[in-house]
Amino acid sequence: MVQALAAAGELDCDLQRELTYAGLRAAENGFQVTDTGVLAAAAAVLIAVGTWRFRERDLG
Repeated sequence: MVQALAAAGELDCDLQRELTYAGLRAAENGFQVTDTGVLAAAAAVLIAVGTWRFRERDLG
């Protein structure tokens, strides 16, 4: 049973290593300009929409 658990743990580590997005490893790979730009643009759009909706709210 111990060997089966050890093999399952190794399989889990292998799957995690294969399925991990390389862009999340900024310390190893550096920042990806495109990914950072997309995240910054999405944040700016969400903040703008939230601000607009907040100003247009109906209090009553």
